[in-house]
Amino acid sequence: MLVSSVGGTATYLIFNLYLRELGWPDSAIGLAQFISMGTGAALTLPSAYISFRIRPFYMLLCSLVAAGLAILLLLLPSPIAIFVSAGLSGLSSALSSASLSPFMLRLVGHSSAPFLFSAQWSISTLGGFLGNITGGWLATAGYRWTFAFGLAFQVVAVLLSLSLRPPRFAEIRRRTRFILGLKQEWRGLFRLGITQGFIGLGAGLFVPFINLYFRDRFGLSSGAIGLLYGVQSVFLFFSALLAPYIVSRLGRIKTVILTQSLSLPFNAALAFSRNIAISSVSFWIRAGLMNMAQPMMSNYAVESVRPEFRGTATALMSLFWMGCFSLSNLAAGFLMERWGFNLPILLGAGFYVVSTLLTWAWFGKMREHSL
Repeated sequence: MLVSSVGGTATYLIFNLYLRELGWPDSAIGLAQFISMGTGAALTLPSAYISFRIRPFYMLLCSLVAAGLAILLLLLPSPIAIFVSAGLSGLSSALSSASLSPFMLRLVGHSSAPFLFSAQWSISTLGGFLGNITGGWLATAGYRWTFAFGLAFQVVAVLLSLSLRPPRFAEIRRRTRFILGLKQEWRGLFRLGITQGFIGLGAGLFVPFINLYFRDRFGLSSGAIGLLYGVQSVFLFFSALLAPYIVSRLGRIKTVILTQSLSLPFNAALAFSRNIAISSVSFWIRAGLMNMAQPMMSNYAVESVRPEFRGTATALMSLFWMGCFSLSNLAAGFLMERWGFNLPILLGAGFYVVSTLLTWAWFGKMREHSL
């Protein structure tokens, strides 16, 4: 997980910068992001269905292979290769989202789940720190060096996974379980999906383009942007470690509501600031607060439904998030070309407000393990 995170983060950091270097306009960059997340959204439910037939470990392995192929295609600077790479990246996300959370919850009991989810998030964030710093530094010598670096780490991640012996669980193989999960848990799953969908709408309008924001507004180099993202990873790391202790006092839902609400002023600061220090600090704190909630929401979703429906729960949350994220990616490119970064960032904050209010209205007074 750590090795894969290093390679994936390094590639993601400079993807938009690479397309800008090739002369792509913002609308075309938004289209590439849309293909990636749209493919992930389209394949999320099929991946959840497959998770009832295949062990989650093997789905995670396929996710690593798809991610490696996506990076490999980026070494070919043709539009077709880049769009296919974006699609493979979406496939990797879909396979991972449908299998990772249920797989982790099977490894431990409910009492240890918040710590495991936060530990997983922290390890990925640590990998993100290494990937951002190294990827940004390598990009100063050429973007292909960063892609080669990311590909090497993905290959190592696949080889390490192949060397492991997958744990054996009592697998549920009845096809009807997937449909039953949709029918019997539909109300709670739909509400979880809607709240995540609004987060996806907000994030998709500006989060994938923050690297372009720092480059265009402040003229930063790839190395400097990599350093900013590296510091962000430190904030994400410590916020993930802090989250279980806040949850132990407030509960998952109140933690989500609190952290998402506190992030809103920093979104506004990002939109209006013309000072690199203010924008950088706002970027770091906003990311730490928003991402503190995500492992807890994933844990809440899989614990709130019966074990046989956990794959369905995570898949539906990912479907709503990825689908909305991809649509706002497409819109963001056109908005940025016409009105710059301010409008997408402020609209994104507005969607965060809607998600937070719905989370409070639907889940604020519910027991932690029930939908």
